[in-house]
Parts: sequence; C-alpha cells; structure tokens
Amino acid sequence: MFHEIKSKYIFKRLFKYIHERIYLKLLKYNKKLQNKLGLSLDNYKYFGQIEIEIIPINKLYEFGNNIFINRLENKSFYHIYFDDQKYEIDRNNICQTEKIKKIKVVIDSKITSLKDLFYDCVCIKEIKFLKCNRMNISDMSGIFNNCENLVKLDISKLSTNDTTNMFNMFGRCKKLKEINLSNFKTDNVENMSQMFDSCTSLEKLDLSNFNTRKVKNMNYMFNQCSSLEELNIGNFITDNVENMIYMFRGCNSLKIFDISNFNIKEFTNGKIKRRINGMFYGCPDYLKEIVKIQRPDFDEKIFKK
Repeated sequence: MFHEIKSKYIFKRLFKYIHERIYLKLLKYNKKLQNKLGLSLDNYKYFGQIEIEIIPINKLYEFGNNIFINRLENKSFYHIYFDDQKYEIDRNNICQTEKIKKIKVVIDSKITSLKDLFYDCVCIKEIKFLKCNRMNISDMSGIFNNCENLVKLDISKLSTNDTTNMFNMFGRCKKLKEINLSNFKTDNVENMSQMFDSCTSLEKLDLSNFNTRKVKNMNYMFNQCSSLEELNIGNFITDNVENMIYMFRGCNSLKIFDISNFNIKEFTNGKIKRRINGMFYGCPDYLKEIVKIQRPDFDEKIFKK
C-alpha cells in the first residue's frame, strides 16, 4: 500500500489524526480522496496486511499432521489461498488428502505476534514474504523453528522494527545454507537466545547491521552452526547481555570472526550475574587460540562445560 502513495506528507498527517480503521473506511468510499493521494484500494482487502507464499515439499497431503494452518489461533484473521485461487478457503482445517502445491497466507492487522507460526512444519521447503505493510510485530520467537526441510527463505520484506523477541527464530532449520538478514532491524530486540541454534548447514550469515544494545540473552545463539566459517559480529554490543552460555558451542568450522568488542566480564547487578560458561565449549583448539589472541583477558571458563 505504502509504495502507491504519492504524497507521504499527506498520508502521515491523515494517519496522525484518524484511526487506521476509520481512515481505511474513509478511503474506501471517498474516490476524490483516493485520487488526491494517488491511491487505489482495489488490490488491498486488508489494511496493514502481511502476505506470505509457501511452497510445500512434493505435495502438502504427505505431511498432513504438521500443516500449520490446522494449528492457527484466531483463524478468522488468517486468510488462506491455494494454488493461485482468487478465493480464500472457507474452512479452518486441511485434511491429509489435500494435494496443494502452493499456499498464500494473508495475515490481518489484528495479529501482532508471529510466534511459532511455522513451528515444526517439516512439510515446507520454501517461504517468501511478499508483503509486510506494518511494523508492530513484537514477537517472532520460534517463527521458523524446526522447519528442518526448509531450503529457501526470503524475509527481505519482513519488518522487525518493533520486534523484541527473536528466541529460537531459525532454530533447527537444518537445510538452510544462507539467511539474508540485510534488512533486519534489531534495535528493540532483547532476546536472541537460540536464534540460529543447530542450523548445521548454514554457510553464510551477515550480521553487520545488527544492533544488540538491548539484548539480554544470547545463550546457544550459534550453537552447533557447524558449517559456518565466517561470522562478522565485531559490531555486537554485549554490555547488557546476562547469558552467553554455549553461545558458539560446536562451531567447528569457524575461522574468521571478531569478538574484540565483546564484554563478557562477570558482574553483579542486584541478583543478576552474567553467565558465560561454555561459550566456546566443543570448539576446535585453533578457534580457542584465536579467542585468546584477541582477548587474553577472557576467563578460561568460556572454554569449559
């Protein structure tokens, strides 16, 4: 919707004084205002919508018990389309005999959490976010967790500006070789625990734009990322991180990375004490030597279980 608005200034002023639903209704019936803004609502059934395209493995019916559609809460706010059909399905569940090659999901603006949306969906091989016209998604924890057959993920249009929780976001996506996070905004994220846990095929991961100033939990963040050779985390700020246990455990291929900016010294803040045990437990000796050269002040407990 936003890219069709010619005058952002006019839109912002209207949006400031008019509630989004009143605004949508006003636009729907006011053709003159639509023309003034250079806006057409013909292709937008839902304001602030999210659109996702899903490609299942072979045919969806083979994995009927793991279809995420059958587990959705508030199903009236999720609109499902099969195989380029123009009309959404009028039932809440999919039986195991369905033969679906492609699914389109439209998520209404009332949904502010994508927690566990595709959790344990072993039937999916491709996910692409086609549109995300809003920023108020606060919780994305577990959204792709255990999508163990996922081989292609396009989240370039997924807005994370207001997200605070990314716990286990990509955990156990064992076939993903690359995740493009160049458009990710993490300014408000507080939890990155297990974010890439057991992504054993992951070869590329560019985190150069990550802002970690508010993050409190990074335990198991890169645990068992055994194919990752390079990790650019020199920009990570860890002053507020309270838990880094097993953060890089089992990163057996990691050769190039920078932790010179890390603060992992133990501290006491009321009852809170930073936990750093086993950060590099199970890592090869050469990686431990790299860490010791960069930060000789680090405690030996980061290498121990």
